[in-house]
Amino acid sequence: MSIRLDRNFFQRLLVRFFVGIYLACLGGCASTPAPLAPEHRLQLGRIGLLALPSTPSIEFHTFAKGWAAGAAKGGALGVAQGLVHSMTEAIQHQPTGVYAEPTILITTLVLTTVSSVIYGVVGGLESVPVKTARQIEQELNAALGNVNLAKDLVKAIHAAAARPDLVRYDVSQLNESPSGTAPTFIELGKQGIDTVVEVQFTEAGFRGGSGGQPKVSFYMNARIRLVATPNGAEIYTRDFQYLGRERPFVEWFSDGSRELLSGFKQAMVTLADRIVDELFLVTEFPFDSGLWALPGQPEFGSCWLRPIYPELNYSSLWDALRTNTPGTQIRYTNVDSLQPLLQWESFPRSRDRKPENMPLLNQISDVSYDVKIWEASSDYPERLVHDIRGLDAPQLRFDLPLKPSAKYFWTFRARYKLAGEVQLTRWAFSNIPSNAPADYPQRPAGGACNLDAIPSTNYYRFVTP
Repeated sequence: MSIRLDRNFFQRLLVRFFVGIYLACLGGCASTPAPLAPEHRLQLGRIGLLALPSTPSIEFHTFAKGWAAGAAKGGALGVAQGLVHSMTEAIQHQPTGVYAEPTILITTLVLTTVSSVIYGVVGGLESVPVKTARQIEQELNAALGNVNLAKDLVKAIHAAAARPDLVRYDVSQLNESPSGTAPTFIELGKQGIDTVVEVQFTEAGFRGGSGGQPKVSFYMNARIRLVATPNGAEIYTRDFQYLGRERPFVEWFSDGSRELLSGFKQAMVTLADRIVDELFLVTEFPFDSGLWALPGQPEFGSCWLRPIYPELNYSSLWDALRTNTPGTQIRYTNVDSLQPLLQWESFPRSRDRKPENMPLLNQISDVSYDVKIWEASSDYPERLVHDIRGLDAPQLRFDLPLKPSAKYFWTFRARYKLAGEVQLTRWAFSNIPSNAPADYPQRPAGGACNLDAIPSTNYYRFVTP
């Protein structure tokens, strides 16, 4: 079989490198806090959801807006890459004699100059024209500028908190005071509210894109803060990010911005579901997440629970060259029928059963499993087709056939009781490819396996016959 390697392969490899760095830096170096401990959740009492009056920034985040900005940013990254290459050359060859220092200097100048020019040109090509960027920002402000995002999210959180596994929590929506301002904590305490969950949107808009017809992803950033009403003390705070599928920007705004409104609704439901999980159910365990597993170990590449069938497979360098797709990607694993028996690792895992963990493991009971399966379109979880909770065993056989020759994403988690309280593990996913931080701007404490949102590149996946 011949390798078809077009001239854009290495260009796209360079672009992924520095665009990934740029997007990963958009959220700074902040890390998400660990979930509340079960004993702290028992002290929340009656909970009130409060939408804070706020005006989130409506942004279009891309590598660069305009050729000049793209060339400048690309050139700066090229200088850094040239310095790294020159240092590597100096270490490997270690020139000696009277001409050693001039040789190193000349090599550094040549490599940094060449890298700066190459990266600058690529950066200019990957930039979004200024006129197009302004059009996108104007359309965004027109569609979302007057929407009360926080109120809509409060409604979605309240609906998500009505799930049967959250029945022990008394959660209600709070209204603004007659003056149109947020009520004081003292006022809420007098109303019988013990804990306030403040909901605030900080940012919304698009990420990504390049060229004159950029493909962009809709995103929303929300901030949640828990406050005790008796003294106004902050209990917990963290940011949540939603990142949707990538579409050409013109599709987002066509037909009365139908796709944008659909993305907005999906963002609300997804954020609300993740928020209630993180606030009330997900537990921080002192167990191995799987992030640092080595090649050859069964859990290599898997965060938390490992898929057994279909197993996890990755593309090779040969696949990357043959398909002109730089980097390592998750492959769609073939299953044996339209009603396959999906299987995954049980919880607690065998590697968790260490002497130092047994006091905690002995408090775990009533283990069951949740599974979600999506139809995949353009390597994105397009449509949720199965959302099953409370399976007794770590496996699922479909009652009805799946579609033939169809691609699916899937994930699973353990549900259990810890000292009598319902808790959850995180959803399982692959920690390869390692570009997850670029899709999820805020870095999770403890590494990429502690993401509460699975990047579209990192779902387990399979294809039917």
